[in-house]
Order: sequence, then structure tokens, then C-alpha cells
Amino acid sequence: MGFPGGLVKTVGKPIVDSFSKFFFYILPHLSKICSRNFKYPELFNCFLKDVETKEQTYNNQETHKNKARLSSDVLNVKLQVLYDIKINFSVTLSNPRYKKLNDVLDSLLKGVQGYLDNLKPLNERQKKIHQSLQPARSIDDGGSSQVRQIKASVRVEKEIEKYKELEEITKTVEPYPPVFINDVLPVNRKNRFDYITDIKLPYSVELYSYHPGARL
Repeated sequence: MGFPGGLVKTVGKPIVDSFSKFFFYILPHLSKICSRNFKYPELFNCFLKDVETKEQTYNNQETHKNKARLSSDVLNVKLQVLYDIKINFSVTLSNPRYKKLNDVLDSLLKGVQGYLDNLKPLNERQKKIHQSLQPARSIDDGGSSQVRQIKASVRVEKEIEKYKELEEITKTVEPYPPVFINDVLPVNRKNRFDYITDIKLPYSVELYSYHPGARL
């Protein structure tokens, strides 16, 4: 596919520049976008090192000092440029010679617009949560807090050693006063989860947990 000599600068260059800038922006985030039902056009597989994994070297974020996050606002600006291409060069693109390019452009417009439309309500919800003076969750919403009964149990040596610190800070406490156990929990999140899930002590306790939610 090429453009006649008289159209190279006036038509060909704007179209190629617009496509190049668009793909340069989305390629580092291609896996994420494609996971939201966006279909990457085969015509531009030349930008990909691996078609299946969407690995590419055209815009490798690993070589950048600061990795850019995918911004819906920036993506929308790039999309509007493609809409301009569709409108301004509609006569040229309607030529059978450019049918494949025109079909790809239509597919991109539809796919990216769908991605942004689906993203908009999610962004609005997050924005409302962040601006709210009230927490997204509360201790009485039925899902954020939990009280679990842990009965006294016979333990093996490994379990005694694992919960030695927890036993030290709880064994002399009178009934009902709460004990904050975060200081004895493992730093690693997986280990912390296992620690809380498997708690075993020589006496019965009640474990109260509260989950405020991600990013809050």
C-alpha cells in the first residue's frame, strides 16, 4: 500500500504519523487493552515481537526512566486524532486501494471507543470514592469486618514456635480487652494471610478483622 506522489505529504504523511503516534502510545499497554475485548489489527503485527503475548520492542517501557501509565484522557486525545483522519480523508480512504487501511481504522475507532466507554463509569466511581468524606467500607456493612472464634487447641512444636510472640502478648490479658496483633504479623502478605488463617493458641480467643479495601 502506498500513496501517489501528489498525496504523500498532504494525505499519506498525516495518516501515517497519526497511526504511528497512536500505536506508540498503546503498545506498552496492549495486553491490558486487549483483555478488555479490544482486537488488535493484524495489519500492524509488524510492531509486535510476539503476536500471542503482545510483546513488542517498538516502545519498550523498560528502557524509560519513568514508566508511563495508561491514561484514558490521553488515549481519548489519540482517538480523536484518528476520528479526524477518518473525516478529513474520507474520500481517499473510500478508494478500494485503501480498503484494508480503512477497515482497520474503523475497527480501531470502534474498539478503542468501546474500551473508553466501559472505563468511564469505573473511573467515575473511583473518583467519587476518593472525593467522599465517608469510607468506602464500614465496620457494619456486613462484608468488611469479621469476628472469628478460635478455640483452644493442642499444638505441635512448630506451631508453638510460630505463635510464640502472639501468645506472649495475649496470655496475660483479662477477658474482653482487645489486643492489636499487627506488630507480630509477618511482613510478607502471603505469610501474614497464612499466619492469621492458621492461628492456634492454648486458650480460646476471638479474632476481629477489618478490611478497609484496596487503595483506602
